Amino acid sequence: MIFDSVKNKMRRIPYLIRLWRLINQWMTVIIQPRPKRIYNLILEKNKSQPIFKRALLSYIVHPFFIDKRNPGFFEHINNWHAQEIVRILNQIGCTVDVIDYKDIRFVPRRRYDLFIGHGGTNFEKISQHLQNSTIRIYFSTGSYWKYHNKQEIERFDALKKRRGIDLPFDRFIQDSEEYALLVSDGIIGIGNDFTRRTYKEFSPVIMLNATAIFDDHYEKCDKDFEKGKKHFLYFAGSGPVHKGLDLLLEAFSGMKEHLWICSRIDQRFEEIYSEELHNTPNIHLVGWTRPRSAGFYELMDICNYVILPSCSEGQAHSVVECMNKGLVPVVSRACGLDVGNYGIIIDPCTIKEITKVVLKLSSLSANKCKVMSRNARRAAIRDFSEEVFSDNFKKVILHMIDQRLSQEGDMKKNQNQGLNIAPTFIGEDHKMYTGREAVFQLKAKNDERYLEEKKGIVEVDMERWKEAQGYEHLFWMEGDGLHSVEDRNREHEIHFGNYAVIQSQYFSNAIELGCGPFTNMIRILNHVRCKKITLLDPLINEYLTHPNCTYKHKRLGKWLGKKVETVAEPIESFSSNQVYDLVVVINVLEHCFSALKIFDRVISLVAPNGVLVFHDKLIPDSQIYEFVTNIYDSGHPLRVAKSLILRFLFENYDELFQKRVPIPSPIGAFDSIYFLGRKRGG
Repeated sequence: MIFDSVKNKMRRIPYLIRLWRLINQWMTVIIQPRPKRIYNLILEKNKSQPIFKRALLSYIVHPFFIDKRNPGFFEHINNWHAQEIVRILNQIGCTVDVIDYKDIRFVPRRRYDLFIGHGGTNFEKISQHLQNSTIRIYFSTGSYWKYHNKQEIERFDALKKRRGIDLPFDRFIQDSEEYALLVSDGIIGIGNDFTRRTYKEFSPVIMLNATAIFDDHYEKCDKDFEKGKKHFLYFAGSGPVHKGLDLLLEAFSGMKEHLWICSRIDQRFEEIYSEELHNTPNIHLVGWTRPRSAGFYELMDICNYVILPSCSEGQAHSVVECMNKGLVPVVSRACGLDVGNYGIIIDPCTIKEITKVVLKLSSLSANKCKVMSRNARRAAIRDFSEEVFSDNFKKVILHMIDQRLSQEGDMKKNQNQGLNIAPTFIGEDHKMYTGREAVFQLKAKNDERYLEEKKGIVEVDMERWKEAQGYEHLFWMEGDGLHSVEDRNREHEIHFGNYAVIQSQYFSNAIELGCGPFTNMIRILNHVRCKKITLLDPLINEYLTHPNCTYKHKRLGKWLGKKVETVAEPIESFSSNQVYDLVVVINVLEHCFSALKIFDRVISLVAPNGVLVFHDKLIPDSQIYEFVTNIYDSGHPLRVAKSLILRFLFENYDELFQKRVPIPSPIGAFDSIYFLGRKRGG
């Protein structure tokens, strides 16, 4: 009880939620016994479909230890769903391993062809240990978790505003489901189109109706609909505020119509609503009653209506179960039920509207109630039967598997055509993610907002550029680059043909833009003579403190090396009243914030007849979209299309030297260009 009290209070304090989760998981691992797991489960053998694949189901385990003849099996439809999902997987050729969705100890040791997971507690850990080829499907029994939490917060805030009561949340989802939803190949949910729309950021999302297991009680009873039209049943699980019981109590306490409460009520809520629950003659607190028990059937016979003004569901199965007994559904839109001509939607879901709806329904004729009851029963048999669920679930599973295999086929086809696109994410901390992990990261963070058709990313905002500068600082001044002695400078020298086309030339004024800690000028000076040298880089003052900086003390090489001038400024904002007869721009463009400004600045800085030394990668125009959408590199914000770079070079400079060198990339082997040109117009 102490831990429960602390837990409930901490849920109201956002910055302690994560700490509580860690403590709770630690206690689970240390204190609780090893979770039950089932391996190699086959509930149905299909002679025409041999078992040749393996699936992992992370959902609930306890239903496999309950006999269907046990009355407890009907306490929740999830028990039937768990068994039926395994049976369906058997039918399509899978033996199934089953674990609990809260089992945080489980680590996959086998190769799985298919993984069906539920909730966010262990999905990420499991997914990270699966092969990329494993098809991942998320099975949802509720609305989108962020929508769910938002709705619950609003309900509790409304309660506090109405009655000054500050209760702890009762169905708040603590474990994020975002990762699971983003990396899944598909989402199968229980609900209707309203429920599906809460998952609007994800695709594909397919909703199925819940299940009403066959029961012939309706045909056997002789119900008094005239008497029953004054009686409404609240039949629900835990979470009275989330489910709207507070609204019902406040509405029915001002009416003569009867409310029957079949649910577990927590002590704090019962204390707050003690007057309504215990001293109001038309409100009857029955407590939890097992479905299909004698007491349950008695309630079905007393009431015409089942009422549930919940703020968020996938699809309210408790209501479906009552529809199967002929009760007319009176529900909020968030219950995820299409009530057709046999039910009522409470909209807006307020005390005033509930009162209005209840009074209207209680005034209907007995014959009208009977017709609605029959229609509700028919809908339960027609749309919510076991056969309907099984057929639809099997079709959806096969569809999602086929879709994934089709995508893999398209990917192989693209690879054969040279379009080997591999999702890649490199964060500010230099950590690289590939495959599904990259897909998850790319959903949360990418550069697509900067993408221009046929141009690529030619400009980003200052915030994005500063992130890239932070990436550079971290690498060169704190990370692996701190021990480096060069940045491919010798490699560039070789690919430029040892600068033979300008060998022994004299330059009066040279500048390297984006020189980094090591500068290419120190290599170029092996082949040419320069009177004055300027080095520019936004981080140059930091680079001067690098242990292996090649222009330490502002001299190239040793103490007696050639003196250089340093400028700590972005290229885009650098202005000079002088021009340069040698301008060096090697592997710089992707690090900047505006390619067009770079092009303009370079053109203005190179003197007539001056020489430009330029190198960068060339991303084909036809692949720039795939590059940007599949790759995020924190340190390289710009992704400029090949045609823009070539146009800049060949429209402004006469070629002295050009060499194309393939460079590796997650999207394939692209050309890079090594170019020396003389500016036109001299």
